[in-house]
Amino acid sequence: MLHFTRKGVARWFGTLIAITIFFRCAGTYNARDGFKGWDRDQPAYSQDQKQPPKKKTYDLPLPSIYKQPSVPIKNKRTKKPGNTTIKPKKQKNKGTTVHKQHHGKASYYGGKFHGRRTASGEVYDQYKMTAAHRTLPFGSVCRVTNLYNNKSVHVRINDRGPFIKGRIIDLSYGAAKSLDAIQAGVIKVKLEVLSYGKK
Repeated sequence: MLHFTRKGVARWFGTLIAITIFFRCAGTYNARDGFKGWDRDQPAYSQDQKQPPKKKTYDLPLPSIYKQPSVPIKNKRTKKPGNTTIKPKKQKNKGTTVHKQHHGKASYYGGKFHGRRTASGEVYDQYKMTAAHRTLPFGSVCRVTNLYNNKSVHVRINDRGPFIKGRIIDLSYGAAKSLDAIQAGVIKVKLEVLSYGKK
C-alpha cells in the first residue's frame, strides 16, 4: 500500500509538469499518432486542425506625391526635355514710332475759344485732347511730356499756334489739366510726333 506525503506529491506533480513542458517544446504529440518531432519543412498545424484564416491585404495606390512621371515633360517651344517655363512673346506697341522730337515750352488756351471754329474747320472743345501747332498737318498725333513731373498725354493737332516766341505747342484745357499745367500756365515739355495727318 502506497503512502503519500506532502513532499512526495509535490515532487510527483513537479516531475509531471517538467515532462509536459519538455514535450511541448521539443515537438507535437497527439493520442492517435503519438509523439512527432518538430520539423521546419512541415506546417505547425496538422491536416485535421483548421488553419487560421489568412489576413486580407489591400494594394492601395500610392499618394500623388510619391508618383514621378515616367516621361519628362517637354518644352512646347523647344520640344526638348528640361525647363518648362515659356517666356511670353514681346508685343509690339503699334503707333509708338517717334518721327520727330522737340523740346520747348507749352501753353494752353480755352475759355472764350470754347465752341469757336479752329483753323481746321473743327469746332474747338476745350475738354478734348487736342492742340495747336504752327506747321504740323491737321490730324497729326503727338505725345507731350511734362518735364517737371514726367506726365504725358496724346493730343491731336486741329488748330494753328502758338504765335508767341519760344512756345512750340498750345494745348487744350483738358490736355493741360492732365499734365498738371493749369496753375503754372507755361511749362517745359518734350514733344514727340507719333503720326502725321493727311491735311
